[in-house]
Amino acid sequence: MTLIERNIQKSAQDLTSPLGVQHQSNQIMTEIWKDITGYEGLYQVSDLGRVRSLDRVVPDSRGHTRKLKGRILKALLKVNPPYWRVILSKEDVHETFTVHKLVVNTFLGPCPKGMEILHGVEGKEVNTPSNLRYGTRSENTFDRLRDGTHNNRPVRRSDGREFTSSSEAHRLTGVSASSIWKVCSNYVRPNGQHHLTAGGFSWEFI
Repeated sequence: MTLIERNIQKSAQDLTSPLGVQHQSNQIMTEIWKDITGYEGLYQVSDLGRVRSLDRVVPDSRGHTRKLKGRILKALLKVNPPYWRVILSKEDVHETFTVHKLVVNTFLGPCPKGMEILHGVEGKEVNTPSNLRYGTRSENTFDRLRDGTHNNRPVRRSDGREFTSSSEAHRLTGVSASSIWKVCSNYVRPNGQHHLTAGGFSWEFI
């Protein structure tokens, strides 16, 4: 498990260590930072999914100015959906952004009309440009099927064992989450056949 993977598993990110420099095969990988549109000179986002504030001078309540040191922002992980979020401030206005949107807008450009932001196989917690892309709603649905997150309703196996979701069932049993979901949903294959079992059991939504 890489240093980045260990950190994204935290319930809150306060990534102040130099994650942008990773030693791999005696080579150094440099973290790339870019200005966030609308917050130029205030905040930047990196290709590792981190967000930082920049050094700046701001007025205080006594009419003087003071220097603020830039820092890595703490990102909070909302459980459902599991997206990292940060709060950006400008002219006393505070706004919450999902980190993956900041990354794609900065590194991939604005979202084309009719498209959505899609996460890759590394999951929704990994917000690197290589794990993000624009795609159609149908592609997004396919990805949720692939990851077993299309429907997070509790499920019950035919032996009576219950799970909070198909994703949890996959984690605990090794059975594909999408296969479990298809059985519960009475999914019909293109050849007309139904998914009757997954992992040797039938399944149902609770």
